[in-house]
Amino acid sequence: MRALRWTPRVRGLHALGALLKRVTGLPLTGGGLVRRAALAAGLSAAGALLLFGLAAVFFGTADVASVPGVEMAVPAAGPADPVPAPMADQVAVGGLRVTAVVAEAYRGIARAVAVEPLPVAPVPEMVENRGTLRLPRAGVDGRLPYEVYARPFDRRDDRPRLSVVIFGFGLSTTASQAVLDHLPAAVTLALDAYAAEPERWLAAARAAGHEVFAALPIQAADGRRIDSGPRALLTGAAAAGNLARLDQILARCAGCVGVVALGGEGVSDFEPLLPAMRVVQQRGLSFIDAALAGQRPLIPIADRIGLAHAWLDTTIDTEQSATAIDAKLRQLEEVALKTGVAVAAAGASPLAVRRLVLWAETLPARNLVLAPLSAAIAPRLAESAPQ
Repeated sequence: MRALRWTPRVRGLHALGALLKRVTGLPLTGGGLVRRAALAAGLSAAGALLLFGLAAVFFGTADVASVPGVEMAVPAAGPADPVPAPMADQVAVGGLRVTAVVAEAYRGIARAVAVEPLPVAPVPEMVENRGTLRLPRAGVDGRLPYEVYARPFDRRDDRPRLSVVIFGFGLSTTASQAVLDHLPAAVTLALDAYAAEPERWLAAARAAGHEVFAALPIQAADGRRIDSGPRALLTGAAAAGNLARLDQILARCAGCVGVVALGGEGVSDFEPLLPAMRVVQQRGLSFIDAALAGQRPLIPIADRIGLAHAWLDTTIDTEQSATAIDAKLRQLEEVALKTGVAVAAAGASPLAVRRLVLWAETLPARNLVLAPLSAAIAPRLAESAPQ
């Protein structure tokens, strides 16, 4: 898709209108052949100028007045996989810039099958009120958030499990709504640490049948080159600071199943994050290691403290092409066929959503099952992650 801006008040068109009025205001009778010839020439010239002015409005060469415009989405070429829509930056929570996309970019993608909504979360008895923060916690009856808030899955199903988690949920209103409209309910959503209205997106996701994890950013070693924002955990900071940032993130997603750690580019020692991971475990949450692009640097710590966990095997949309995404999905299937479970991440771009929808439709016929991320945890608890 490509977006054009139509603005009705364009300086210069008024001048064209005035010219037309002067020309067409001439009397059509009398004055002889010369007057009639001048009239015909004037009408032709004015018509050409008018067409030029209208073309300038649509293609950006006119001097546009600063008045509100109306966005028009124009379909791009290609019926199956449209060229990705031009995207423009917009400011999100915390001053981060978010890539925005028009809703028309998702046109033609099959809508998700309606399912029963998940129960409202959080459960009041499983919330700790600390000042203005509402934090998830284990229930006094022993119930754990990662069990209570998980999407139901028949664990007797012995087909290879494929889990997909969507990053960036809640950042772009258009993309986040498209995820809810089109992706199967078994796809898990990671609520971004900088999402606006996190409670709204948590409720909307669960109403559409999706379980939700909280994205837990880890600052890269070179923070000037890769800045994960003010809510990121810092491997070089004191434990108290990281615990405060963790609380801020968990309070935005009190009904989450667990956390997904991501980022940490260039970090060589993740041991300073042990206190934060202990808090995740004590609150009854699960943990997904997506740091360092799937290198699993935090899994040894999770193993050591008994934190229920899984890890990311691949990110399918690092290259925005249908061929590349489909190849990553085939690799994901190969992992699942070997180990019984595989986990992938993706963004919410129109292309990624389209390919995921088409791919998910093929799984039952090939004896594979799309499972929520929580269903990938139990089979991996007994596995030893590569060191």
